[in-house]
Amino acid sequence: MALDCSSGYLALGTSRTLSEFELREDEDLPVWVKVWSTRAVDPTLIRYSPARTLLACITRAETAIQLFSTRSHRLTQKIRQPWTPTAISWRPSLSGSNGRPSEGDLTLYTVTEQDGGTVRVYVPVLDVPNILQLHAVVDRYGFLPESSSQADGSRVFWLDQVTVKHVLGAALKECENTKAGNNDIAERRQPLLQQMLDESWDLFARVLPDGSLVLRALANIDRRPPTMLKQFSVLHTPPQSIVTRTPPTHLSLHFSTVRGKPTATLLAFPPFRSYELSPLAFFAGQPSCLRQFSRSFDPPLHDAWTPDPPFRDRPKATKIGRARPITGFERTPEGDAVTIGREGGSREIWVRGRAGRLRLLAAFPPDTSSEVEHVVCIFDEGRTIALYSSESQTLFVKHFPHDPTAYPPPNQPEPPVTATIAVKMTSKPVLFSLPNIQGRTPIACATLSETVLIYVAVMTSEDGSKHIVLTEQRTKPLPVAVPPEWIVPVDPMSWNPPSQSTGPLGFLPKPITDSNRDAFVSISPEGELSFWAAVAANGNGNARNDLPGWRCTGR
Repeated sequence: MALDCSSGYLALGTSRTLSEFELREDEDLPVWVKVWSTRAVDPTLIRYSPARTLLACITRAETAIQLFSTRSHRLTQKIRQPWTPTAISWRPSLSGSNGRPSEGDLTLYTVTEQDGGTVRVYVPVLDVPNILQLHAVVDRYGFLPESSSQADGSRVFWLDQVTVKHVLGAALKECENTKAGNNDIAERRQPLLQQMLDESWDLFARVLPDGSLVLRALANIDRRPPTMLKQFSVLHTPPQSIVTRTPPTHLSLHFSTVRGKPTATLLAFPPFRSYELSPLAFFAGQPSCLRQFSRSFDPPLHDAWTPDPPFRDRPKATKIGRARPITGFERTPEGDAVTIGREGGSREIWVRGRAGRLRLLAAFPPDTSSEVEHVVCIFDEGRTIALYSSESQTLFVKHFPHDPTAYPPPNQPEPPVTATIAVKMTSKPVLFSLPNIQGRTPIACATLSETVLIYVAVMTSEDGSKHIVLTEQRTKPLPVAVPPEWIVPVDPMSWNPPSQSTGPLGFLPKPITDSNRDAFVSISPEGELSFWAAVAANGNGNARNDLPGWRCTGR
């Protein structure tokens, strides 16, 4: 499934087709109308050119990039790639009249991760303006000194062109302000900075093993008539400019205005670190060009749980150990808690305390020894979490009795209450919760062909102990002729309007109790979007506690 939108047009790729839709008005209502469609095997990435004349598409069936004409609705070119690109992007340009992109703005960038994030630049051939040809390759070799091997350091990062333009403008303004002090660096660097800004150089960065940052430029892209592209190094910062033990996998440049002062920030991950960037000192390669002002903190996970029997005999370091890389996260419908999954299957629950900050509520190992990632759903202010294992076809539910907002947190929190239930599904489902109904929270376990509701009730016994009661109920299939290609839960944060928001930060909605709201959206093989709400058997969602059917609220 792939999507892209530009100027009222929507490109949609499904498992068998690539289609384009136009946004039109039908009786004062916006409606997407299909313009054209062609066969394409499972598109994974779609991008419009700046003037919307071409549509670039990547499919799972081959590594080549397919270019479609939005006028003739036909395939015009296939660009072979050594590996399947992980990203494609048309270079933004405002060379057209009235500040709009012209039809000649057809510079395509592709990124392949298998060879270290190599960027390939495709520019139109001079005598055939609609055919793109490889003009430059920015790979890891160009960033390295002769003594280093090509495997050292990070991948290649393409810095955002608009952000670079803002940073260059701030550096030039800094040059003007420091001229009065006879600053030699400003005088030497100003002509180069002005040239970089005027010619719209594209900048690429790479972090070397010693923590130094190397910047390379690609020039002459916008020159008309077209000429040879030039690629060269711009700067090499001192070692330990980027403090990291392992090469970062993500590096991005950001620019903002804080209290009237332009501020440039460089973000690196993992581990997450942010650096304040001094524009003039940065382009001069000075040691003080980057100042780290924040970093992520990965605390050791503590025993806030009772290990299940299969994991009791494991060494403590392998049961939990220190924090591992994050593989995914889910939040509660109200947004007041989040669960984080890490490599190896361990999981944490973080809740928003009274001061507005996240704090660790619980951490626990996986319920099975499988390496397959579980499907997760968290609710009840983060105190209850459901995990579905596709391998064992079992739903695991954990409830943490202690108050998640209590401060200070208890030294010895109560162990979680657990329960399991076998839920047989034909494929890996999506998991989402519905509003609580008289003390029972329905969890929808949905695939493309079937949906099961699991009702979770936390009961209190006479002795004060708690236990979980799980009830399964199969629902009616969706009333559609053909099963959908994709289903996605509706974002719970949109259930209540902002005017009803409460809480210290002023953006969290009230507890969600409306059982008539949309639960999920489905996408048909033809690209039609349908919204669905849970209803009772007689069609009225409030008539009974159970919700065995689904009602389409709009297409």
